[in-house]
Amino acid sequence: MVEPKRPDVVLMDIRLPGMDGIEATRRITASAEAPKVLVLTSYDLDDHVVRALRAGATGFLLKDEDPQTLAAAAHTAARGDMPIAARVAHRMADEFLQRRAGGTDPAVLDLLSDRERDVML
Repeated sequence: MVEPKRPDVVLMDIRLPGMDGIEATRRITASAEAPKVLVLTSYDLDDHVVRALRAGATGFLLKDEDPQTLAAAAHTAARGDMPIAARVAHRMADEFLQRRAGGTDPAVLDLLSDRERDVML
């Protein structure tokens, strides 16, 4: 649906029939002239955030955002900046600060499988 319309920004849900939004995001963002993908979902699970961003999503918002915030986020994404839901950003910042304070020993991460690292990080 994206190719013929060539939008600047795609609002993507995580749960879609036939293909999940993460895989759809990966496919959309694979081309050099891809639109920005802004994930908009009810699920603020850390795994979804990490997978969406790794798949190429420009941002991650929750469906309980007000319409003005969504519109502003779409403009932000179109500029190439990364809108992130406030409560998701707070968790990401807390995780970052914990690691900076020595919360996770990098050597321990080497002992984990890729999947275990994804879940932990």
